[in-house]
Amino acid sequence: MVREFLEQKTLLITGVTGFLGQALIEKILWSQPQVRRIYVLIRPKYLLGGRIQTAEQRLKKEVFTSTAFDRLRHRWSSGFTQFLQTKVVPVSGDLSQVDLGLPAEDLERLRDEVDIVINSAAVVSFDAPIDQALAMNVQGAERVATFAASCKEARLLHISTAYVCGSAKGNIPEELHQDARGRQEVSDKFPLRAFTDIDQEILAVERLLQRVREEAGSREVQRDLLREYLTSRAAGRRRGTRRSELERLRRRWISARLTEEGMSWSRKRGWNDTYTYTKALGELAVVRAAATVPLGIVRPAVIESSLNEPSPGWLDGLRMADPLIVAIGKGRLRSLPLNPALALDLVPADTVVNATLALLPYLECQNNPKIIQVATSSQNPITLGSLYELIFQYFQANPMLDRDGRPIEIRKLRFPSSPTFRLQHRIRTLPLGTAEKTLDRLNILPGVDKARRKISSRRIASEKLYYYGELYEPYLNLDCQFSVDHLLELMDSLPPEDQADFDFDVRRINWRHYIQNVHIPGLKKYILKLEGSGSFELPKQLESDFPNTIPELVVRAAERYGDRTALQWKNNGTWERFSYRQVLENAQTVANRLSSFGLKKGDHVVLFAENSPQWGMCHLGAVLAGLVVVPIDWQTWHREVWSVAAFTDARAILASTKALGRLTREELSANESSKTPRLLLSVNRFAEPFALPNLPRSTSPPIVLEVATAPSLDPDDPVAIVFTTGTMVNPKGAVHTHRTFLSNVRGVNYYLSVSETDRLVSVLPLYHCLEFTCGFLMALYGGAQVTYSHSLKPRVIIDLMKETKATCLLGVPTLFSLIREDIERRILKSASSFLRSNLLETSQRVNFSLDQRFGASLAKRLFGKVHQEFGGNVRVLVSGGSSLGSSLYRYFKALGMPIYEGYGLTETAPVLTVNPLDQSREASAGKPLPGVELRLYRPDRDGVGEIIVRTPSLMLGYYRNDEATRAVIRDGWFHTGDLGWVDMDGFVYVTGRCKDVIVTGAGKNVYPTDLEAIYSTLPAVGEICVVGVRSGLTEDVHAVVVPETSLQSMSIDHARKEVQRQIQELARELPSYHRFQQVHVQFEALPRKGDGSLDRKAVWEAVVAGQLKQGKVVAAGKTVSGVREKILLELARLSGLGVEEIDETKNLYTDLGLDSLMAVELLLFVERELGLVIPDERVPEFQTVGDIVDELRRLESAALTPGEKETAQVVRSALPYEDRPALQRGLMNLSFRLLATVFRRVFHLDIHYPERLPRTGPFILAGNHTSHLDSGAVIATLVETLGFAAARRLHVVGARDYFFDSRLKGWAFSTLLNVVPIERDEVGLQGLRLVGSILRRGEAVLIFPEGTRSRTGELQSFRPGVGLLAWEYDVPVVPLYLSGTFEALPAGRLLPQRGKVSVWVGKPLRGRELFPSYHDVPADELYRRFTAEIQRNVEALAREAATSLDRRDSSEEALTSAGTSRD
Repeated sequence: MVREFLEQKTLLITGVTGFLGQALIEKILWSQPQVRRIYVLIRPKYLLGGRIQTAEQRLKKEVFTSTAFDRLRHRWSSGFTQFLQTKVVPVSGDLSQVDLGLPAEDLERLRDEVDIVINSAAVVSFDAPIDQALAMNVQGAERVATFAASCKEARLLHISTAYVCGSAKGNIPEELHQDARGRQEVSDKFPLRAFTDIDQEILAVERLLQRVREEAGSREVQRDLLREYLTSRAAGRRRGTRRSELERLRRRWISARLTEEGMSWSRKRGWNDTYTYTKALGELAVVRAAATVPLGIVRPAVIESSLNEPSPGWLDGLRMADPLIVAIGKGRLRSLPLNPALALDLVPADTVVNATLALLPYLECQNNPKIIQVATSSQNPITLGSLYELIFQYFQANPMLDRDGRPIEIRKLRFPSSPTFRLQHRIRTLPLGTAEKTLDRLNILPGVDKARRKISSRRIASEKLYYYGELYEPYLNLDCQFSVDHLLELMDSLPPEDQADFDFDVRRINWRHYIQNVHIPGLKKYILKLEGSGSFELPKQLESDFPNTIPELVVRAAERYGDRTALQWKNNGTWERFSYRQVLENAQTVANRLSSFGLKKGDHVVLFAENSPQWGMCHLGAVLAGLVVVPIDWQTWHREVWSVAAFTDARAILASTKALGRLTREELSANESSKTPRLLLSVNRFAEPFALPNLPRSTSPPIVLEVATAPSLDPDDPVAIVFTTGTMVNPKGAVHTHRTFLSNVRGVNYYLSVSETDRLVSVLPLYHCLEFTCGFLMALYGGAQVTYSHSLKPRVIIDLMKETKATCLLGVPTLFSLIREDIERRILKSASSFLRSNLLETSQRVNFSLDQRFGASLAKRLFGKVHQEFGGNVRVLVSGGSSLGSSLYRYFKALGMPIYEGYGLTETAPVLTVNPLDQSREASAGKPLPGVELRLYRPDRDGVGEIIVRTPSLMLGYYRNDEATRAVIRDGWFHTGDLGWVDMDGFVYVTGRCKDVIVTGAGKNVYPTDLEAIYSTLPAVGEICVVGVRSGLTEDVHAVVVPETSLQSMSIDHARKEVQRQIQELARELPSYHRFQQVHVQFEALPRKGDGSLDRKAVWEAVVAGQLKQGKVVAAGKTVSGVREKILLELARLSGLGVEEIDETKNLYTDLGLDSLMAVELLLFVERELGLVIPDERVPEFQTVGDIVDELRRLESAALTPGEKETAQVVRSALPYEDRPALQRGLMNLSFRLLATVFRRVFHLDIHYPERLPRTGPFILAGNHTSHLDSGAVIATLVETLGFAAARRLHVVGARDYFFDSRLKGWAFSTLLNVVPIERDEVGLQGLRLVGSILRRGEAVLIFPEGTRSRTGELQSFRPGVGLLAWEYDVPVVPLYLSGTFEALPAGRLLPQRGKVSVWVGKPLRGRELFPSYHDVPADELYRRFTAEIQRNVEALAREAATSLDRRDSSEEALTSAGTSRD
């Protein structure tokens, strides 16, 4: 229809040299070559020297050469110029003159021929002088409309702007809302954002123009201009005669004043600037002049580059958003005064062009024009915050380059208020201006002028950015939405072929695609003229100011981030935090101590400790001292620790208390008696020697008194030796330098940056390069906060992420697998849930559809509960160590938390490739980091070859193993031993290995030769071969053992048991990843190659084929208990064996194949199904099935059952008052009476609804918890209301890890406050029965269901333990709300202050009365519902307390006012 309408039509178009005009002509000629003619009105341009550029010359130079016509050039080839000259005819005219400045004969000809008039001419600058804007946007537009009305048959289409609404808010309709002509309710001559009389408005502006011109002739202005001229002449900047220069200055002054006065007048009238004011007035002028003409008005919002036509990203000149985008990309913009929650109404240019042309056939002769707004804010909004994030992400992945060809680092913008923005600008530019003026006075000195120009350019750039910020500020804070009802009606009325060819459906714009794949690349290509803007090449260097050494990084971080928390962990239930400044100070303390012990640059120290903030600070301290750190796992076999120390000639062992306990007395004594004993220094106490009087030589080193100076460090100095194998056979310790680690930090940061807004949870061992580089050094570089987890339990990790509002987690596949199980079991809960059973299908379908239309995801809404459990801030999940697998990838992506997989090796420090942010690909290890050159060595027909690399993060070599170094580094290329292929976009896919190394699901590298060397020392082992066997996502470690000769004379079963017994005993001393999942015993000799070496491949093939089978060892005649039966079933599930193959003699690791994470999975089962809690630290003690079964039986028998007084005697505060020792009773009496007195006299205790407290029987008091005063307040309440005898029947439930972490604290709290201990995180079976014994005796219990004090005073979520207790023991719960205790003694304050404390008592709640249909509800759901009801009642009391407080304050104010008036 549109195409047919344009056929053989004659058009007159104004504004064709502009951006939109070029696009209009191109689309008309492209869609309908049979258009009869397009007349273009062009004003001749006056050039320097009096030359004139004609309309025809301007057309050829400014229009025909435009890149907008590239596809027409291709279509018409050599006939392009002739085609354009035939169809497009220039007309010399001027909109500022009568009859458009056309000669009479041209005017008449056009009136006869023209069918369509499109006016796109305008002064589009927001701050143009008002005389120019008035002449073009109002009077010029009216003249075009007058011409259209004079044509025989013409339709007029006027291009306006959506922002004619001015500063109006809310919904902006598609109507002439600024037209107040004839409205009786408008009495003001100049109403806000409306016009009552067009001529009157124009006259007011012309009076303003006259006033400015008169002012220009005043003496004051003439004097100022003369002074400026004389200053310019003195500086040698005079360009003409005095008269011409003064005239030039006068015209410039008038232009500036007209701009200033125009902006002032426009804003006074309710518009943001001169542009929108004159466009609004111009609309009415056009409507008046074209009363008899079919008229359409198109109001586009902010027009940016084209989405599709004439080519994606096509742009001609900077548009509104583009200066800001360029400034962000160049790192020059630091802040903008905008509201990130508001929408910025962007529209692609071709959307506007298509809507304009589609409207033409529908124009009819009527009094009211057809108005359409081409905008996105109402149907497909993009907020300013989202727009900025898309721009930021783009330039992070595709940075612009500085003059030296280095990528420019960009930082996050701040969004201050307008006053703050102006203040920041003054603070930035004032020093620059002062320096510029000072250097200007010193211009006679050599080199000064160059410095002045440099400062001047910086000041001017800053001023320009400020100018744009001020100019755009109204649009960046405009809270309105443009209605597009007419636009969409027009779209729906088009036939299908026109909807495809003239698409302007704003609902379908994908903002991520448009901004990142179209607009910014187009801006770089068409405006900035950057080559390869669509395919950015990876730079070899990043950021010129990047630190060269690790100490530089730490000092830089301390300077930038100061008192921000850098590292933290919960140490025995209490948060221990270290700021960036403290990290540096503690590292310097470590460095000074190490130097004082005589350690010098280049000496080696072993770092033997578990993860903690102290680990990192000790490592940094050693590096500051110039030492080389040898980090090892705290679970390392004790013999291997000394072997590593000996092999590296380490002078000291930095160990944690926990790790030191793994070393035997014999080994410590041997070290003490050696010629040069190695120092034993405490990680926990920042390198202080351990207090071991019996080991004076190794713990009391002589102190070097000389003040040590900090060593000079070079980027290529060794920093660490990280072992990939043990030291017993072919040791491979990768030597890394400052440069290798930091280049890896820099490269990873390019794709997955970390900033000061990030909060990381660290779970992987720090001795791994992956965690050290990406989880530690990268975090310090970016200013992030790192929290160390004490457990690998997914529940603990998820809770920690929630508590710390974590944004990043670095893990391994097995960990993510356990987290997935916890999500399904605990968070999504029901197996029959639609969202759970159809998780992937539902999420993927919805997300795909949404992403296609909007570039967004609904996953956070579909699975909001999951995101809430993680804290709601997760930004990046990263997996390394081994292949992630498609199932895990798809699962987390469906949840809206995609995992970014990477690949690397210890030798490369470690990352080589990673998936870029928002570009993650399933099954891919990502793209090579900047600076990494990756090739495939000898690829096969399928393109799969060995991955070899050249990278700045490559190790110097293996420590003292040149042969192994030469084997992997050949001709400068590191041969990884891994096979893979690369797709056309540069993404790497790792398919396997061509070397002997086993990678477990926990990301551990296990080298068979190491294990063979360790286990071959056993007397029962004659031969041994270790192989890795694939098991799902991971590899299991299998051992094939040939018993020594004497055992071969016995039965195979006897030999197998003896081999397994010895292996199990040794395995107890080894880390979990040095244990076997399967041990196969055979009498046949192992296969060997021709050179006598083990044929490992043949052994592996035999294991996989099942030709080597472990015999079944079944203990007969044993009775299976309930606990044992459940444990055996779970172990069968974890190991993949049959239940009949498992008995109590089986080793959890060597026989059943459990690793450390699978052991955690078993603990979760024990807690979930059996209600028993085994602490994490006990896990290494369990080696066999019998060990764990015995422990569970012990726990079950030790767990308190109601009425079992002998167990309760362990906790005296759980005993009845009468059964306690006389001293304890006396102290408790004294304490309770003292509490009642203090709260009555000091805190003026006020008790509301005391009658609601039960007088008899057991009950639970459940209240909010904000202060250590809370328990005392409740005890005092019971003393005051029920009497002392009832109060001493109250037992306070307290966290074991806080109140009972020492014997003294435990005695004090249990005696003085009657506190009974339970686990803080979960009420296990033992805690449940302990509290149950109290309730069964008819006594009361005080519980704070929040679990810990609120740091803000606000009520936190209740944990379900209180509901479980109340339901299982069928006792009432009395809700309490305590106010005033937080103000008296909040968390962090040592001493309380006087104040009023109130206790509000709620009505008792009984679960079976609240939920009479409880038989149909699962027990765990009942506990949660009951807990929720308790919390709702406490919240209701809180509201009542707040209302009462408000009333009291109002009464006091009234009394104060009355007293004042009487005075």
